[in-house]
Parts: sequence; C-alpha cells; structure tokens
Amino acid sequence: MDEIASVVVTIGKSTDEILVGDWDGDGCDSLALRRGDLYFFQESIAEDTPYATVTYGRATDEVYAGVWK
Repeated sequence: MDEIASVVVTIGKSTDEILVGDWDGDGCDSLALRRGDLYFFQESIAEDTPYATVTYGRATDEVYAGVWK
C-alpha cells in the first residue's frame, strides 16, 4: 500500500542534492543540501537558515553519507 505524505515542503533549489546523516554526532539524522561544492546543514526543515555552511571538495565529486567506524 502506498502511503501519502501528510506534509510536503520545498527546501533549497530544484538542482540541490539533499543528503541525510548525523552531521554533528548527536545520534540523530539531520539534513544537508549540496549545491556543487557548497553544503548547507540544517537540524530540521522548519529552520529558515542553516546552522553551518561549508565549502568542500569539487562540484563534480561523488558524495557518500554514513557512519564510518
């Protein structure tokens, strides 16, 4: 059975890549938007502004998210 979303939000630009991971090590997943080599980190979609913005790598790099132990 297909589920229907109860809430739909628009975040970032249509060309952004959305990444999900535990970026701050608190044990909870949060969002990151990738725009080329620029990353915007947000705790939730309710926030208007990211808590961190980072430039990293090259715009053509392939990105993998996960817990690396």
